[in-house]
Order: sequence, then C-alpha cells, then structure tokens
Amino acid sequence: MLISMGWWTILLNKKNLETYESRVALLDIESESGIYDANAIEVKSIAIKESYQRQKTMIYGEAIVFGLMLIAGIWLIYNTFKKEYALSQQQNNFLLSITHELKTPLASIGLTLDTFKKRKLSASQTQTLSDNALEETKRLENIVDNILVTSRLQNNPRLNKEQLSLSKMIDDIINKLHFQYPHHKVTNTIPSDLEIYVDKESFSVVIKNIIENALKYSPKSGIINLRTFNKPKELIISFEDQGAGISDKEKKRVTEKFYRVGSEETRKTKGTGLGLYLVDQIVSAHGYELSIIDNIPTGTVVNIKIPS
Repeated sequence: MLISMGWWTILLNKKNLETYESRVALLDIESESGIYDANAIEVKSIAIKESYQRQKTMIYGEAIVFGLMLIAGIWLIYNTFKKEYALSQQQNNFLLSITHELKTPLASIGLTLDTFKKRKLSASQTQTLSDNALEETKRLENIVDNILVTSRLQNNPRLNKEQLSLSKMIDDIINKLHFQYPHHKVTNTIPSDLEIYVDKESFSVVIKNIIENALKYSPKSGIINLRTFNKPKELIISFEDQGAGISDKEKKRVTEKFYRVGSEETRKTKGTGLGLYLVDQIVSAHGYELSIIDNIPTGTVVNIKIPS
C-alpha cells in the first residue's frame, strides 16, 4: 500500500510538471506573437507558477495525509492484534493453571481415599494422609472462592460494608493458612482496637491472597510482617515479605486478570493468576489504593492506602 501510494504520488507530480511545462511553452509562444503585452504575460506567468505550486502542495499533502492514515490504521490493527493475542495467552495460561490446580488436589484426595479403602494404616499414617487431604481440600476451596468472587465483582460489585476489627480478621486468616505453611512465620503488629469499614467477605479475600502470595514466594526462613501506619490523611496497611521480589516491569502487570510471571510449563508455584487481580479490584471497589514496592534489602511490600 505504501509503495503504491508513493508511485501514485510520483505519477501525479510528473503529470503536474508536464502540465506546467506545457502552459509555460504556450505562454512563450503567446509572448513571441505579441498578442499580450509584457504586463499581461507576467501576470499569466505568476498565475501558472502559483497553480503549479498549489497542485504540487495538494499532491504531497494528500500523500502525507493518506500515508499517516494508513500508518495509523496499521498501528491500530497491530495494537488490537497484540491485545487479543495477550488476552488469548492469559486465558490459555488460566486454563492450563486451573486445570492443573483442580486436577492435582482431586487426584491427591482420590488417592488418599483409595488408600484408606484398600489398606490398614497406623494412626500416624492415617493422620498424615488425612492432613494432606484436608490441605488439598482447602486448596480447592480457595480456587473456587477466587472464581466466585471474580464472577461476583463482574456481575454484582455491590459491597456490604461494616465496622470490623482488622487485627482479628488477619489473625483468623493467618491461623487458617498456618496449616498449609507451617514453616513460615507471620507477625501481626496491627493494634487490636483498630477497625476498618469494609465488606467482610471480599476484604477477607484481599488479605488472604496478599498473605498467601507472600508465603508462596518467600523462603521458609522468611518473615512476613503485617503492620499499619497512620498518616495525616490516610491509614496504610502494609504487608512486607522477604521473598524474591517483583521486577518493575512485572509490577505493572501482576494485577491483570489471569496474568502470572513466567509460563505455566516452567512455573513451580501454585496459582491461577486471579489473586492479585482480585486484590486490586476489591481494593478499588472500596475506594482504597493498592501499591506494590520493593522491600529492602529483598522482597516485596504491598500497601493498601485507606483515606481517613
């Protein structure tokens, strides 16, 4: 298209030049014949040059405008294709991860039940297998909860807010997660009398997903600190971990739906790519602000800013 447009511009400009040269030659003949005086010839010569320049400007102007429109169209098509491709990749990642996340615990629970059915086990073996099955059941429950909350946010984002103790809500979630992550330490220094005005169901998902992310990406010796900061116009709830951290490039994308760092074929951590998406959506629905920054010397800090 661009080549055709360039060739069309050259041809039109050539025709315009030929027309100009023909009119100049005709004017020379008229000048030699004495039909017009010198002033009339000068006026006609100026008019011919101005007409040639106008035509030339118009040809190049149309070519530039058409070229810019064509480039803009190509750019828009490319961007649309790029977005669609990215969405397709995200959905593919989600399908791969959700298939794995559902299949693995179901297989584990099925194997445990089959073992109970076919073999006689000691009390300690029974306890170990039961604990494993319970952990996998909680994994399934967490996946289903995230999917249901995602659907709720899309179809009915209304929140039922109430005054709740932040420290108690966090302690309840920490106790539930301790069974899955017994070797990690989570410290909660949030004042017991601090209350926030939130939707209990959805905000519990926020806290659970942030803490679970910190646990998943932190070493067993790492400590996750939870605390608050009071500023003149806002309250900040801070979740600090000592994990590998998140690059600046990934920070901009980790709250996208289905987005996960890396690919499902190479990623070792469990997840569906909905956790931080839900966190961001729920925090925004409350009118609060989410920020993700680096922890010093290593790790990530997730802050929720609540206006006073």
